[in-house]
Amino acid sequence: MADLASSLLVMALAMTILCAPTVFAAFKEENAGQVLFVENAQQEFLRESLFTNAIEESFSPEDIAASVSVLLGVPPPLTLSSVSSEKLDTVLSPNPFRRPRSVLALTIRGIDQGLLSTAEREAIFGASTVQQRLAVGNSRQFVLPGYGVQVVQLDKHQKGLKQGLKDLSVFLGGVLVDDDSDVVVLTVPLVESVSISIDLSKEADLKFVNDLLSLYGIVRSTGASQGSKSVAKLYTDSLSSVEAMDNNLDAAKILLLTAVKVANERQIVGVFMFRPSSSESGQDMMFFISSPVRSRSLDELNQEPGDADLTKMDSILIELETIALVRTSLVVATSLILLVAILLGTCYLVGMPFTRDTLLYSGAKLD
Repeated sequence: MADLASSLLVMALAMTILCAPTVFAAFKEENAGQVLFVENAQQEFLRESLFTNAIEESFSPEDIAASVSVLLGVPPPLTLSSVSSEKLDTVLSPNPFRRPRSVLALTIRGIDQGLLSTAEREAIFGASTVQQRLAVGNSRQFVLPGYGVQVVQLDKHQKGLKQGLKDLSVFLGGVLVDDDSDVVVLTVPLVESVSISIDLSKEADLKFVNDLLSLYGIVRSTGASQGSKSVAKLYTDSLSSVEAMDNNLDAAKILLLTAVKVANERQIVGVFMFRPSSSESGQDMMFFISSPVRSRSLDELNQEPGDADLTKMDSILIELETIALVRTSLVVATSLILLVAILLGTCYLVGMPFTRDTLLYSGAKLD
């Protein structure tokens, strides 16, 4: 009996040791941050909600990916559960014919929303409709079906930084103080004026400026992106420059304000996933799009149509159009040949003399 008890105790200890990594991993999955769905209140792509409302549901990576799929106007995965469908219904508009087909999906690090006051949140989001959910699950890529989805990654290699900052300050309703040195001061009005000193000679500050201007580049590319409206557009990237800034709280306010105003200006829905600084950064790219897909950066959108190389999808479309043209030509040619043959046969039959041989040939019965 004692031997049996000892064996059971050893087995229990072994199971505890084996299950410990799994339990730790499950606990680790829970700390994935938060996700915000933001839109202009006049668009009505999201359900009405106040930012001050408590987080009602937790969203897994699959739930977030399905939400973005629906907003882009493409069907969500077939494996989507009924529980996930109910979660999506609490965020998205029930009207299936009202989809923005343009989404700004960002993974943002270094922003702690708990440090923002209620007045600052209202100043940043304004009259926007905001749905806030808790994000759970591992920080992995979200797979979206590529039904005519054009992925536009932000261009983080900006030129003319000072001029871009001046334009950005006007866009945000702020002021840029430039004394012809590497240090500029950007002031943005919120509840109180938020000022941040930017040293363009520092790598961290330069990365922060590129993040800001890459977001503002979406607004500046409006004229260049007025292409086919049948193609859904997903603007996506990862922004982590706030973490390295000296005054990261004010930098976080300016970055978040820029992202919200860009989404409202372009009348697209913003999906912002805030990850904690302690989380792994191995897969900061938020989405993976299954083929077929068009993938371009913002600077490539300014190229002339004749200068761009044919993508794989373009080649497939050309091949399909060629096959359709050949089949149509064969059908038309065959129809013309049959029509001519019928007309000739009718003419010869009508003009045929009524003799014994011709009547026998035509199948007539003779008495």
